[in-house]
Amino acid sequence: MGKKQFTLIDTPGHADFSTEMERTLSVMDYAILVISGSEGIQSHTMTLWKLFESYKLPVFIFVNKMDKGEIDIQMLKHQMNVSLGGGLVQMRGAEPEDMEELAIHSERMLEEFLETGSVRDELIQEEILNRQIFTVSYGSALKMEGIEEFLKVMERYTDETLWEEEQDRDEKYSEKNHSEKNTSTDKVLDKQGVIGKVYKITRDKTGNRQTHLKVLSGILKNKMLLKGKTSGGETWEEKAEQIRLYNSTGFEALGEAKAGMIVAVTGLSQTFAGAYIGTEAADVDESKPFLQPALTYRVNFEGGVDLKIGFSKLKLLEEEHPSYHFLWGEEHCEIHVQVMGDMELEVLKAIIKERFDWDTNFDKGSILYKETVAKAVIGIGHYEPLRHYAEVQLLLEPLPAGSGLECGSLISEDRLAKNWQRLILTHLMEKSHRGTLTNSEITDLRISIVAGKASNKHTEGGDFRKATYTAIRQGLRKLLESGDMVLLEPIYSFSIEIDNQYLGRVMTDMERLGAKCKMPELMDDGVTGVIRGTGPVATLRDYQREINTFARGSGRFVATLDGYAPCHNQEEVVTAIGYDPDSDSRNRAGSVFCEQGAGVYVDWQEVDELAQAENDYILGEDGDVRQLAGEEKIALALKTSGGEVTAKELEEIFQRTYGKSKRDEQLMKERKSRSSRLKSGEIENFPMPKWRKDDKKSSNVKSKEELLVIDGYNVIFAWEELKALAKENIDSAREALIEIVRNYSGAEALPAVLVFDGYKLADNIGSSQSFEKVTVVYTKEGETADTYIEKKIYQEGSSKTITVVTSDKLVQMMASGDGAIRLSSREFLEEVQNSVGKIRNRLSNQKLPSNKPLESKFEKS
Repeated sequence: MGKKQFTLIDTPGHADFSTEMERTLSVMDYAILVISGSEGIQSHTMTLWKLFESYKLPVFIFVNKMDKGEIDIQMLKHQMNVSLGGGLVQMRGAEPEDMEELAIHSERMLEEFLETGSVRDELIQEEILNRQIFTVSYGSALKMEGIEEFLKVMERYTDETLWEEEQDRDEKYSEKNHSEKNTSTDKVLDKQGVIGKVYKITRDKTGNRQTHLKVLSGILKNKMLLKGKTSGGETWEEKAEQIRLYNSTGFEALGEAKAGMIVAVTGLSQTFAGAYIGTEAADVDESKPFLQPALTYRVNFEGGVDLKIGFSKLKLLEEEHPSYHFLWGEEHCEIHVQVMGDMELEVLKAIIKERFDWDTNFDKGSILYKETVAKAVIGIGHYEPLRHYAEVQLLLEPLPAGSGLECGSLISEDRLAKNWQRLILTHLMEKSHRGTLTNSEITDLRISIVAGKASNKHTEGGDFRKATYTAIRQGLRKLLESGDMVLLEPIYSFSIEIDNQYLGRVMTDMERLGAKCKMPELMDDGVTGVIRGTGPVATLRDYQREINTFARGSGRFVATLDGYAPCHNQEEVVTAIGYDPDSDSRNRAGSVFCEQGAGVYVDWQEVDELAQAENDYILGEDGDVRQLAGEEKIALALKTSGGEVTAKELEEIFQRTYGKSKRDEQLMKERKSRSSRLKSGEIENFPMPKWRKDDKKSSNVKSKEELLVIDGYNVIFAWEELKALAKENIDSAREALIEIVRNYSGAEALPAVLVFDGYKLADNIGSSQSFEKVTVVYTKEGETADTYIEKKIYQEGSSKTITVVTSDKLVQMMASGDGAIRLSSREFLEEVQNSVGKIRNRLSNQKLPSNKPLESKFEKS
C-alpha cells in the first residue's frame, strides 16, 4: 500500500464468531470497522465498538454498500455520531471534509488550527492513536468504489514508526494501550529480549502445528530457543523451527521477524491463544475475554465413536478454535460444547467432519447460567487427615457485573509464607469454581486470602488445593443458606426491524419475554419501525421464528450477547435444575479435621468454630468488610468468648490441636517431685506470683533467666480501667500500661518486653524503647504483636524461661506449643495488684513521688 507495508487480519463478521474476532484484537495496531450503509448501526456494531474501546484500539471506519438504493447520508451520519459517541471525522478522499470540524475534537489540533489554519498529518496520526478522532470513508466494496481513497487514508494517517525503534515503540505502544486490559502487556514489554503474543493456533496441510503471534519486542530468529508457560502454569522451553510470513498465495520462510510483525512459528507444542512467549518465560495474568459463550449443547457422534477418544480429539481442536469450549460431563459421561450461537455449531460440524471424518449432531442447547454472591462472606477450608495439614480462609465479595473473577491476598507474609499464598492463588485460578444454586460457574466476585496456616512438618502442596476448594465452597454454602446467592443469565442486546403495523405486537411480546426496550424508532421509509433493547437469551433466542410466523418473513431480529444479569426467573430455573449441593460428592463444603490421630469429616456448619488460623477481618451486619486493629481484635475475642478461658479449657484445646506439650509434661514431673515445704518467697509479705512459683525449677537444677513478654493492647482491653481510658485516649492508656509494667518489673526484678501492634501503619519500620528492665516494642508494618511474640519465643526460648501475657487463645496455644508459660491478662492483673503494696513501700522512701497511674484501681479491695 504505497510505501507502507500492512498486515491485514480478516475476522468473521457474524455475531456468533465474535470471540474469534476478539482474540485478534490484542495483536492489532489499528482496527477497520466496516458498517453497512443500507442497514446502519446494528447491535453487533455496538458490541465491536465496545471491544475496540476496551482494547484502546484506534479505528478507521469504512461505510460499505453505498451503492444499494437511496441512502440518506445525513441521517446515516447522525446515527453514527449518536451511537458511536462523537469524534467522527468525515473524509473526502484522503482529506478531511472540514478541517475546522476536525480541529474541534482535540485541544492540540484546535490550537494548531487557530495558529496556522491547518493541522499537520503527524498530529492527526497521534490523535487517531489516542482515539480522539475516527476517520469515516464511504464506498462499495462490491464495485470497488471508494476503496483506493480509503487505502490512501490508511497510508496517510497510520504511524509506521510504532515498531521501528524499541524505545519509541515501547513509549507509543504503552501510550495507546494504557487501559487496565493491557497492564499485563506493559509488564511484558518491560522485560528484555524477544517477546511475542500468541493469538491463534492452526495446522498446515501436512499437519504441522503453527503458532501465530505478533513480535512485541526484540528480533525473533530461526532456531531460537523460546520459553513460555502452559495454561496450567508450567514452564516449557522449545525451539522455533521455522518462521513463516503468510500472504494471499501461501507463505514466505523468514530468517528473522522484527518487532511489530505478524508471523507463524512451527516447532512449538505448548502454546495457546492469549499466551506470551519469548527468550524469558513471561509471568503475566491474562484477562478473560470480553465476550463469553451463552449456550451449551450436548455433542453426539454418529457411528459408534468412543466418547472419551472423541473428547480428547475435540480438546485438541479447542486449542485451534478457543471459541469452542468442550466439557466432559462426568455424571452422565457426556460431551458438552459452549458456543455463542447456532451458526457456530454448523461450522463446528463441518470442521469435525473434515478433520476426523466423524458425523455429529447436537441436542437442543440449554442456557449457560452463572452464579455470583449478593454480599460478602468468609469461607473456611481445613484439610487435616493423618500427616497432612492446611487451612485457608477466603473473603468472597461481590463485584460489578462483567468483572469476572479477581483474586488476591490481604495478609502479610508474616502470617503465611509467600510460597503458600502463591499456591493458594494458583488453585483459585486453575479451574472454574461452581456455585451452590445450580452448579454453574461463579463470576463477578473478588476472592481474597484473609488467613491461612501450614505445618512445617506435614503440609504438602496438594493439601492447600483441597483446603482452597473447600473454603470457596463453604463460603458459597453459607450464602445459599442465607438466601444471598444470585443466579445470572446471559443477556442479548437486540434490534428488531419490522413493519409499523406489528410494533404493538412486538412491544407486548418483549414485555412478556422479560425484555427492556426503548421507544420504537420510525425509519425514513415511513413503513418500518425499529425496536432496540436488552433481554434474556432464554426467552429471546427463538424470537426470529415467532416473527417469521406472524409477520410472514418481513421482520428481522438481530441480537448480540451483552453479558450477564440477574436471572428474571431464578426460583423457577433453580427448581427445574434441581441441584443439591449437599449431595455433590465432588464439591464438598465440609472440612477434614484430625481427631485422635485420624481424619474426621466435619459438616460445613461446624467448621467456623474449629478453625485454627488467625483472621483479622470481620463482616458487619450490613455486609461490609473491615480489618480489625490489634486492640479491636482482642476486644472481639473477649466478647465472642464471653469471658476468660480457664487454663484447663485452654490446655484441652491445645492438646486436641497439637498434642501434649513436652515442656508441660516435664514441669508436671518436677512439680510431683517437689517437697511440700514452703519456699522462702512464700513466707514474705508479698507472695511470689503463682505462675513463677509453680514453674520454678528444683534447687539442684540451674535455673534459666526469666523474661516476661506482654501483648500490650490485649492487656489494655482486658483491664476495665485501662479499657475505659482507651475509649477516651488510646495513647494515655498505652502510657499508663508502660508505667505500670515498669513499676511491676522493678518490684519483681523481672525483665519484660511490652509489645504493641504497629502493623497497620504505612511505611512503619518499627521501633523500641528501653526503660530499665522494660523494653517497649512497636511492631513494623505488616508484623503483628502475635508474630513478634512467636519470633521472640523461637529466638530466646532455649536460653530463657519466657512467660507470655495475653488472653488471645491462639497466641496462648502457640506459646504453649513453643515451650513458653501462659498467663492470661486477668491473671497478670492479680499479680500487679499483689505488687502495688511493694511498689508503695519503695516509693515512700524516695523524696520525689513517682507517677502512679491508676494505682488505686489495682489495689485489692
